[in-house]
Amino acid sequence: MRGVALKSCIALTICLVAVCWCSGTAEAASYHLSDQADLDPNQYHIIADFVAQDGAQLSYEAISIGDYPVDMLVIEATYLDAYIAGPDFQYFAGSCLNDSHARMTTGYGTFVTGREYVLLIDNSDDPVGGAMASGPVEVSYSADLQNVELPGSVDTGTFNAIIPMLMFGGVLVLFVVFAFVFRKNRNTYKNARMRQCPTCHNQIPEQNAVCPKCGGNL
Repeated sequence: MRGVALKSCIALTICLVAVCWCSGTAEAASYHLSDQADLDPNQYHIIADFVAQDGAQLSYEAISIGDYPVDMLVIEATYLDAYIAGPDFQYFAGSCLNDSHARMTTGYGTFVTGREYVLLIDNSDDPVGGAMASGPVEVSYSADLQNVELPGSVDTGTFNAIIPMLMFGGVLVLFVVFAFVFRKNRNTYKNARMRQCPTCHNQIPEQNAVCPKCGGNL
């Protein structure tokens, strides 16, 4: 039994390694985000944090209720701390300043493949040339991201590989259980003392009172 279990564990390990090798990293995908944000003065709201892949593109629309202008900023994640500290920070192409109805669609190749970016709504007096915070604002927004990865998003390749892996594991468990039961029954039969039926001469366990083949009493 230990030999069967060991071979089964080795087979399962090989399959797990193969699944991990083949699944790789999550593939770039497209996302649609929409919601509403309430911001007090000097507050910001992050709409999306994404890693650009080859051909990444961004399209968004933000409408400020009450026609109060805000800033829509695209910032490289490495500059986010500088933005929070303010006022000196860099914002990226695709940003839209001092607008109560901001709309933007970036072109192909705008984002550098492999870099992480943040799209946010800003209700502060920064950056220079942007909207001046005059009070609380309510902003309704929607954003479409193409060919990006969201940090913490489900790795679809690994997730899809889990299903056949679980099926294989279930079959493997059934095989191990069957092998154990079969071997146990075989050993029980093998180790039992046998005697010959006087009627049909069939070999039967000694403790049987009736021959299972001919039905004769022993």
